[in-house]
Amino acid sequence: MKKKFKDREVLSGNFLRQLFFIMKLTLFILITSTLGLFATGSYSQNTRITLDLKSVTVKETLKAIENESEFFFIYNNELINVDREIDINVKNQKITEVLNNIFEGRDVEITVIDRKIVLAPAYMGEQQPTKRITGKVTDQSGVPIPGAAIIVKGTTIGSTSDNDGNYSYCLSTTSKLGK
Repeated sequence: MKKKFKDREVLSGNFLRQLFFIMKLTLFILITSTLGLFATGSYSQNTRITLDLKSVTVKETLKAIENESEFFFIYNNELINVDREIDINVKNQKITEVLNNIFEGRDVEITVIDRKIVLAPAYMGEQQPTKRITGKVTDQSGVPIPGAAIIVKGTTIGSTSDNDGNYSYCLSTTSKLGK
């Protein structure tokens, strides 16, 4: 019996060494494969587009790009002027170059996220300065009033007081307030 027990110990020692070697080899292959994925460019970096359009709207141009590629656009018609007419003639250019050409001098922020292209006015990304308004609502005898509605006159901006009558809200310094 002792001999069989020793064989199991030797066998398990070899087995553990082999298992450890396989684990190291698997980890090496996994890391090598992952680094190879990072080295390849994304679809948006590699895709090139050819367009030859005369007297078409920006909206039609964006549709043509969607049809020729796997891109799709996200934008608001009220914020981005897509009804203006343009002429575009590009051959084998990157999507970012084509879009920069279309929206040159238009204050449009272009964000490419894989196959999604978000068009937004440049001012949308800017954070407006704010002013914090705080106070306390009390009755004539100085007792706090919880749940009171506080609204800036002429706007829909406001807050409600907490259990101690305190309120707080942020007001954009560029907001136009009624008098």
